Amino acid sequence: MLEFSDKAIGAPVSYIQMSLDRASFSAFVAQELLAAFIAQHGDELGNVGHNLRDFHRFQYQILGVVRDSVKPIVRKLQKQRGILKAMLVVDGAVTCATGDVDPIGVLANLQALVNSSIDMSDDVNAMTIQSGRNSCIQVSVVDGNDVLVVVFKKGAQATKNTAAIEECVRALRHVCVLARTLQQNSR
Repeated sequence: MLEFSDKAIGAPVSYIQMSLDRASFSAFVAQELLAAFIAQHGDELGNVGHNLRDFHRFQYQILGVVRDSVKPIVRKLQKQRGILKAMLVVDGAVTCATGDVDPIGVLANLQALVNSSIDMSDDVNAMTIQSGRNSCIQVSVVDGNDVLVVVFKKGAQATKNTAAIEECVRALRHVCVLARTLQQNSR
């Protein structure tokens, strides 16, 4: 593939789909990378006779693009009917939230929730709390200290919301693994 792409467009291009990932995840990552590339070099793409070195600096942004791809994943979850708020906490900081969030209050309460879930069992990946008459809070461990906190409505949509949260967590885990792999390979 590298040889073909080198002859066809003058640059080596590769596409790798890991057997554990679905094609939709690979397509999602490719779309995010393409969007970032176009955002950076879109004005230059119409010109004929590019020097490939003009695009060389983009390679240093790939890890950041992959890390930022958590945002559209969390926003997609927010669009699910019945999801009131979703936020991703990475290394003790709210990195992505779908609404106004008091980061100090969230992190103080979140630490207590995570500690109690760890105390209950080492195998706990998610904990749901009945927060009020009409809503629940689910705290899901994504990777290590990274957690997804979701507030959703109780009722008929709760089962669909839980399934959507689980799908979101799976996608976020794939992004975390990919980002960790890219970071290890860039050393």
